[in-house]
Amino acid sequence: MASALGVHEDGKPKAPLRWCKRALAECDNDEVAALAWLEEHQDEMATLDAARQGEMDAQYAKSEASGFYRDKKSGMELNIQTAEVQVQGRSMFPMPNNVVQKSRFQSIFGMDTPLCALMDTT
Repeated sequence: MASALGVHEDGKPKAPLRWCKRALAECDNDEVAALAWLEEHQDEMATLDAARQGEMDAQYAKSEASGFYRDKKSGMELNIQTAEVQVQGRSMFPMPNNVVQKSRFQSIFGMDTPLCALMDTT
């Protein structure tokens, strides 16, 4: 796997996060077994990714004519007709007040209220 994906400084193979999550799920969170699973299934995962990307490209190519635009690199999506902005298919919304009012948040963002998207429920 190292030759196809490269290797981090710590010697562990580089793999997309979704592959790592899948490997850990398949191996009951056993890191050593997950690394072996990644090595064994990297071609399968790459094929699935390519198929999924092809489907998404076809879907978005059709939708661009109707005012829907997507940046493939960042996953940001813009629907001109509804003025919706999404990240990886998830709607953006203002940060919740209970987060914005925390002093740590204010020390980083000041009075700005960036948008966020719920990416995971865990």
